[in-house]
Amino acid sequence: MLQVEELHLKKVMEFGDMDSRRYHLCKLHGVHTLEQLMEHYLEFGTFLGWRHCGQLSNIALINVCKKYSKLEQNVLKLEKKAMEFRNRELAFKALESGFVDAIVFTKGNNDADLGGKLHVQGRVAVCNSFEDF
Repeated sequence: MLQVEELHLKKVMEFGDMDSRRYHLCKLHGVHTLEQLMEHYLEFGTFLGWRHCGQLSNIALINVCKKYSKLEQNVLKLEKKAMEFRNRELAFKALESGFVDAIVFTKGNNDADLGGKLHVQGRVAVCNSFEDF
């Protein structure tokens, strides 16, 4: 399976997820891999600072990043410590706002470090408040 960090933007273009204009725009700015593109997006949240990048190119490049970040989440392990909540409502608010991607409920005051125990991808919250269920 091809990993995001190994995926050259020419392949992304061949897959039909990027047109040649956006590919050459990335090349012009020294971005040759999907990982580099996603790193730029994570750092700046936009491509509008690039020369010759308008709203349409910005939206197209952001959509590529979003699509492949979902694919990346399916193959990566949870590397960061999960966020811990003791209040169920706060955990759900974090999920609704997009601050976390998943909530794991536990019965006790367990450490929020899930490590290799679960195969959960993305930003994870652990809620130790199980009394309402």
